[in-house]
Amino acid sequence: MTMTDNLKTWLRENCGVAQAADDATYTKVASEAILDGRLTKEHLTELQKDPDAGKAESLADSFKAMAIAMVESQKHVAEQTKAIGELASAMKAQANRRTSGITPDMVTGDGEDGTVVKHITADKRYSTTKGNRYFPTKDSKGRPMPFGGQRMFDGGMMGRRFIDEPSELDRAVCGAFAKVKLFAPLVAKKQMPASVITEHERELFRYAVDKMKWGGYFDPQKEDSYVNADYLSDGQKAAILDDGGATGGLEIVPIVFDDAIITTPLLHSEFYPRVNVVNLPRGRRVEGAKVANPNWAWAATEATAIPEITNTASFVSEFNTDIMTVTGYMTMGRDFLADTPVNFGDIVTQNIGQGLLNELDDVIVGGDGTTQPDGIVGTLTNVVSMGGAWSVGNMELLYFGIGKEYTQGTDTNRICFGANQLSYQRIRAIATGVTGDVRLAFGMEISDYMLFGHPFLISDTYGNAQASFSNLSRYRMYRVLGMQTEMTTDGQTLMLANSALLVFRARFGGQLEDFEASAYTVTGQV
Repeated sequence: MTMTDNLKTWLRENCGVAQAADDATYTKVASEAILDGRLTKEHLTELQKDPDAGKAESLADSFKAMAIAMVESQKHVAEQTKAIGELASAMKAQANRRTSGITPDMVTGDGEDGTVVKHITADKRYSTTKGNRYFPTKDSKGRPMPFGGQRMFDGGMMGRRFIDEPSELDRAVCGAFAKVKLFAPLVAKKQMPASVITEHERELFRYAVDKMKWGGYFDPQKEDSYVNADYLSDGQKAAILDDGGATGGLEIVPIVFDDAIITTPLLHSEFYPRVNVVNLPRGRRVEGAKVANPNWAWAATEATAIPEITNTASFVSEFNTDIMTVTGYMTMGRDFLADTPVNFGDIVTQNIGQGLLNELDDVIVGGDGTTQPDGIVGTLTNVVSMGGAWSVGNMELLYFGIGKEYTQGTDTNRICFGANQLSYQRIRAIATGVTGDVRLAFGMEISDYMLFGHPFLISDTYGNAQASFSNLSRYRMYRVLGMQTEMTTDGQTLMLANSALLVFRARFGGQLEDFEASAYTVTGQV
């Protein structure tokens, strides 16, 4: 549209345009005048004639400008209509929330000026992508690992449950759960400020309660209060949210928290990955039975009476296992408590897992069977008598201390020798005995921790005179899901060190299914 002096004068006189207005304003007002009929096409053509220049825009250009103005006006109306519709929907949703209660998945809230404000919940800020986790093919000493390369699972061959690589959200939930569970009691007792648990972490905790699977006891005194890796009921959700970790009485945790802790022993320990782990749904004692192989008898004729080969009492025997409680602790500086939930969760679960790793290995070797699971040394009966220095002959005695039925059909990496580091050094230092031959009887690769083709596992629980040879797949370890955790800052030492004490409890029980599957000696070289 050509903006001539005549057109501008008309717009000032008839449409109230200021004389100092720019061309864009004149054009806009002229378009509006055309639309409302105040300025006709003929009049516009006359006003656009420029007597000084002798030129004028064509009538087609004028109509083109008018069409563009009309389209822009329609787009503006459409945008306004859409905005009004969104505002009405938001106001309706806000009214519904006020009448039905706000849920942990709330995505909007009231701004200070009464407008509706978008709110992204904490769980939406983390990736939910998981990957399969696999058992390592070799351990740190280069020995083949049980189930190497297979997808990681917890539960052995009985009740197997796969453990995936935790997503970023899983790790954040672990950290948030730990913070809420551990620090809420301290906040309730005013030993810590409420700000130690951020709203972001509280949202993650509520997400875990509402959307994730849990395991453990609500009430340690009630067997029927156990949740076996399942989603929570509405009543259970309310109990956890009401408690908020403040009482420390709930012994129930998200399954991702248990998985993150138990992964460390599965990946890195000596004995635990080789035993048969059974996840228990509940209970303080496992009552079971084991069935013996029957004897057979031959007879000369069919008329010969069949002798009693095995009576019921000896054919079926009890296999009862008590579930024990193991308690551990760790200290952490208060300044560390402000770390992100992801990092906090990683460090807490890793440290608990490392401590649990050592304890499980120790009790599998030397548990006393009274306050601990039964160990393979000291509480069993299949003893091999040696005496004197370690020798090839003595190690052969230990090897043949268990029958072939316990060494065939099982992967060699689960049939293992065991001793402490000093005994391993002495055993591998045994020379060939040939004059002038400096080679070692069991080979020169002493760093492979192998003997007769089987892994040689190390534990400080063994005494210098002790060693074992065991089919660890015949050792059954029961694990009750759900780890109790508590935190305290009481006491002069903790206060002066600006630290907090984390205490955790887990439940395990275990013993060999057959004593004959393990042989050990307590009369080796001292």
